[in-house]
Amino acid sequence: MSGLLHLTVLALASPSAQDTVAQRIRVELLVTGSTERSVFVDTGSSSGLAIGDRASLRPGSGPPVEGIVRAVTSHHARIELLAPGTPTPVGTRGEVWIQLELPGEVEEPQLAPPAETEQQLAPTTQPPPPDHPPWQAPPEEWLDSRPLLAPAVSSPMRDRATSIHGRVWAGARWRTTELNGRRESGYLRGGAYWSAENPFARGGALVFDAELYARYYDSDLGQSDRQSELRLSRLYYELGGRRDSSRALRLGRFYQESIPEFGPIDGVEFAERIDVQNEVGASVGHMPRISGELEVSEDYQAAVFYRHRSTSELPIDWRVGYQKTWHDGHQDRDLFLLDSNLRTRDQFFLSGTAWIDYYEKDETQKDERLELTRLYLAAGRNSLDGDGIRLSYSEFRYPLILRQEFDEGLNDEIFEEHNSRLGLDGWATMSGGVRVHGRADRWADEDDGGEDGYGAELGCDLPRFLPGDAELGVTLFGSQGEFSKNSGLRVSALGYQEGNLWSFSWELSAVDETSDNTPTPTEWQNALRGSYDTQIFEEFNLSLDLGGGWGDQGNTLSLGLYLQRSF
Repeated sequence: MSGLLHLTVLALASPSAQDTVAQRIRVELLVTGSTERSVFVDTGSSSGLAIGDRASLRPGSGPPVEGIVRAVTSHHARIELLAPGTPTPVGTRGEVWIQLELPGEVEEPQLAPPAETEQQLAPTTQPPPPDHPPWQAPPEEWLDSRPLLAPAVSSPMRDRATSIHGRVWAGARWRTTELNGRRESGYLRGGAYWSAENPFARGGALVFDAELYARYYDSDLGQSDRQSELRLSRLYYELGGRRDSSRALRLGRFYQESIPEFGPIDGVEFAERIDVQNEVGASVGHMPRISGELEVSEDYQAAVFYRHRSTSELPIDWRVGYQKTWHDGHQDRDLFLLDSNLRTRDQFFLSGTAWIDYYEKDETQKDERLELTRLYLAAGRNSLDGDGIRLSYSEFRYPLILRQEFDEGLNDEIFEEHNSRLGLDGWATMSGGVRVHGRADRWADEDDGGEDGYGAELGCDLPRFLPGDAELGVTLFGSQGEFSKNSGLRVSALGYQEGNLWSFSWELSAVDETSDNTPTPTEWQNALRGSYDTQIFEEFNLSLDLGGGWGDQGNTLSLGLYLQRSF
């Protein structure tokens, strides 16, 4: 099975075939390659993915990114983003909800009646059949919560053989820049994800996820830096939570399953599935430091949550959670999280996530007891045919928490800032598969000296325009902020065939900057990027990329490599 495949069966039994919750499974995936319009993931048809499945990617910051599976191989898939924009970082986790096939209604064949004969029309003289003898065994018990056509034998997880899947990967990047001197940087990284299901014959799962990272930086000015770190992202044992158990217990280092926004912890999480729609749970543990190594800190937390999953009658998923933290023995943060997602059958959607902080009376740097720290709202419509529109709004404020350990001189200024962004995205597929997309957004810094900013983008993708059915894209873009203004043109090409992907882009931009209220001359910059992804021996995925730039803002050159094996 594929690398990060993790099937969570919500429920496969239901008294009604109309209940869609009981007929879905969740497949976890990982982004291994990314362009402005598509991402490539380490999960394919062997895990149940099919063309047309809807995917949701969750970057480290910001709202989820939605897409649709457009191409599938046995262990990989290409997901087309519904709203093209900034490339999704490699390593981003996501999920696909797969709708299981429901058996259709069986119609009795309508056979033509045979020709009637005189013998058939004559009254019968045969005696009626005898009564059935008494049953020798009582009727079998049947639960109305189980389907009538359930398999005769369905062994629980604890009785199944141990299965192991995972992936290993290695990557490297080198970059040099020449502008008023030469600067050079690079990194090496490697890691592994390993999951064993039912390793101790108790129906649980053991998960390990770690990465080793080394980087360097040198410059002609004599500045240099060397760093290396080992990041243990996940190491936990999970018991229950599957089809044959409504309770789940997770112990170790993990991201909290239902409220991942609360971050990783070293501790324990308990969840109870009340029914196929509702689930409650709690967690307690140590919070690793906010750094690349997730090292030991002086922070601890306790959290509770409630989650409701959608049904065909009420297609709303929503979650609510509360997290209490302590820093170095002192009470720190009281955080409430509210999240909901409505998606109708005609592809309308409405989603929102709110982070709300509660402050005690003695925390004088905040005027309000309750403060909306983060907010993401989105509404619109998208279809599998490639048409859609989305209106989004976001807000951000710096919370007052001891864990961030800001310098005292920054506190009064930073906690007064309020950033907001309003955006409108649209995309449509025309005749011949031509795809047009546009974006416009406005942002504002609501502090004393804050200024508004604007941005816009308009593009067109032409399929089968280049040899080999490759796709050509042309995009115009521009933005204006408080200190800079830029505009430009981007031309790209993308080809995908039999598991091999290549991409190429050229970008020309003009940048006008303002320093100390004095504008500077327009600076022109060119950028070239190319990448190639392929499979080796049907087990390895290899990604190569080359980039370069030249112009008034300096000359750059970069090389990158990424190799992954799934098992």
